[in-house]
Amino acid sequence: MHWPVPAALRLRNSGLAVALAALGVLLSAPPAAADSAETLPGGVFRLHVRPMVAAFNERWSSDGEREQLTHDLDDVELDNQVFTDLGQLERVYGMSDGSLSVGRSHIRSDAMIQAIVFAAEYGVTDRLTVGLIVPYVRAVNSLGTLSMDPGDIGRNPGDGKIKEDDAAYLPLDHDKDPSTKPLDPLEVKDVKRILEEDYGYAPLDSFKTHGLGDLELGAKYRVVELGPWHTSLQAGVRAPTGDISDPDNILAIGLGAGCWAAGFGWQNDLLPHRDVRLNLTLRYNLQLPDKQVRRVQMAADLPITSEDNKEEVWRDLGDSFEVEAAAAWRPLPWLTPYLRYKYFDKQRDEIRGNRGLGYESLMDLTDGKNHLLEAGITFSTLSWLQAGKTQVPFEATLAYEQSIAGRNRAIVTHTVALDMATYFKAF
Repeated sequence: MHWPVPAALRLRNSGLAVALAALGVLLSAPPAAADSAETLPGGVFRLHVRPMVAAFNERWSSDGEREQLTHDLDDVELDNQVFTDLGQLERVYGMSDGSLSVGRSHIRSDAMIQAIVFAAEYGVTDRLTVGLIVPYVRAVNSLGTLSMDPGDIGRNPGDGKIKEDDAAYLPLDHDKDPSTKPLDPLEVKDVKRILEEDYGYAPLDSFKTHGLGDLELGAKYRVVELGPWHTSLQAGVRAPTGDISDPDNILAIGLGAGCWAAGFGWQNDLLPHRDVRLNLTLRYNLQLPDKQVRRVQMAADLPITSEDNKEEVWRDLGDSFEVEAAAAWRPLPWLTPYLRYKYFDKQRDEIRGNRGLGYESLMDLTDGKNHLLEAGITFSTLSWLQAGKTQVPFEATLAYEQSIAGRNRAIVTHTVALDMATYFKAF
């Protein structure tokens, strides 16, 4: 199985003894603890439940440096690049382009994704295993800092809404002569009101959502088993059952990708010793085109744009290539620590529309890269089961994963997960 990221019922079965011989195959090497060339014995089920939490407030910049998740909104001059109607005031007063500003924003947030991932695998034969992954996800983006340094314009008390093509009714004005025409400086609440009433955004506040993530259905076939070398081929499909991020919520986090995808993997195990497993996995994920309603912004680093620039666009999200290398060592029959390195490389998104808007802004900086390290430890009762010391086949893996390098807005994640699994014979 391939656990998703942004992926056991404890059963008792009277026919369990029938499965002991088959489950003994799984004792010939350390537990896979995620991806490996291992397949289940024919007729055996493995059920998982995997609670996990990922926390993040940073991402990798185009230069490979850490930056705040809200980088495009934090310490930003709110000039006519953000609020385009300021250009009308500048023309009224004969001022140069970009000379007026609502103020300088300060926004920080802390995001967290909590999920419970349910999975079921079945050994159709000793070489073929099929599986299903069902994630239930809760996403939170907590607004920690929201403030603004005053700019050089203030509120126009004559009206509270922006009227298109009518500078006399702008809710903003420039104080040319403070001694004769005092204006109240704009505050955060004024900017929030403009975003809501005139730009059509949801209230700028902490974001929370929960629901079903994207389902995955896959199969793995063990093609080679030559002494210590085992290799398998994997294929699967991802269904877009999770909601994508809301284009009208600045801090929204999506629960799914929004499109169908197909994945292909090549998994290799080397077992130089009974208690050592080395793994190399290569994977390619093909994302299929879809259509979604998006706000087409002026530039990739200018996330705020008018509701008039919202359009149903054609998307082809970039495919991705993954490499994983892992080593597991079993010092005790029931305990296996492991280390894993992961490399993720995503291609650039392709976006098209029919209104001639700046679709390039939705494509820039979407070809991300991420390097991750994972450390974990697996507890297993399978050796006790084989020795007749227990009747419950059970495995639990506790893992911690962290992003150590990346580019182009790959998220700097810190993830903790606990995978619990049990086995039983179908018939």
